[in-house]
Amino acid sequence: MIIVRLTDGLGNQMFQYALGRKLAYLYSTDLKLDTNWYQGKEEYQQKRKYSLDCFNIQGEIATQQDLDFFFQKNPVHSINSQIRTFFNLPRYKLIKNEQEYFTFDSTVFECPRNTYLKGYWQTEKYFADIRGILLKDFSLKVAINPNCSWFIKEIKNSNSVSIHIRRGDYVSDSKLNTIHGVCSLEYYQTSIQHIKTHINQPHFFIFSDDPQWVKDNLLIEDKTTFVSGNNLADYEDLFLMSLCQHNIIANSSFSWWSAWLNNNPDKIVCNPQQWFAIKSRNTQDLIPENWLKF
Repeated sequence: MIIVRLTDGLGNQMFQYALGRKLAYLYSTDLKLDTNWYQGKEEYQQKRKYSLDCFNIQGEIATQQDLDFFFQKNPVHSINSQIRTFFNLPRYKLIKNEQEYFTFDSTVFECPRNTYLKGYWQTEKYFADIRGILLKDFSLKVAINPNCSWFIKEIKNSNSVSIHIRRGDYVSDSKLNTIHGVCSLEYYQTSIQHIKTHINQPHFFIFSDDPQWVKDNLLIEDKTTFVSGNNLADYEDLFLMSLCQHNIIANSSFSWWSAWLNNNPDKIVCNPQQWFAIKSRNTQDLIPENWLKF
């Protein structure tokens, strides 16, 4: 089996699931999800929750027995490992840790059929070739809020452009602010201007955890609709953003997936040149080649 450790919010869980799904598909084996991180005592862990159950995913929650297979010392497994090492045979099982965040590691595809994955795995290079499978897996299986119906109609009947502006804990949490920072007004203004020069009569749909800040600071002359603030779940925001013809995203994995799931073959995706406030972080593999950096 393939077990993937899930952590953090919905966007991160989707990245982690996507690689696990790819390996399980390659090996025609079971995919299990380790959700124990969400039982942690840290305040940050308690603010998060396992969220993939809103999708048609193909994976089960890992049992303690599944996890013991990798983490509990077993004499039989130990002997098996020693024999394989002595004869230079492939490993029987492996705990695979991500070596460097946002950097594609091709050795992950050399892992055995029994692998436990621990990391973020944030690049489409791990799973772009199973896009069709992931589009099905990440389709909603839950009933959507009736409030979504009007938005869906407006999005589908216009040159729709989603704008995702994340502030929230990126502003209020000093640690996250130091790591991530927030996208500047200049970035959004430049992206909007680019859209306006390439798209006729764009209709901008605003998604934000701080809509009042957006109304006070980001002035858009074109038709604009605020989606956030209508009692929608996070997965409903993600779903609606993915339906838009084009996307202006924030520096968040949640935002990234909204654009990646967008099925418009001619989509324009604008993303921030500086993904992290910490400039030393290498994110060259994070952004698909045909997305635009501003």
